[in-house]
Amino acid sequence: LGTVVGGWQLCRLALAAQTKLTTGDGYYHHLIELVRFYLATFGSQASAYKTTVLEAGQALERVDFSVF
Repeated sequence: LGTVVGGWQLCRLALAAQTKLTTGDGYYHHLIELVRFYLATFGSQASAYKTTVLEAGQALERVDFSVF
């Protein structure tokens, strides 16, 4: 969940930074590049986490917890 929420917040940051690119300050350009890096490295893991959670949920449905 942290990967997805972190990506969402960083995308919000990138959108805000994009509106300030006209100031000529390289700071906002570097913020956008940082977001691109995060999404390329960690953001791509989000779909794998989704698959893991969904498949694990199906496995838990087959467990009879009353025996514990």
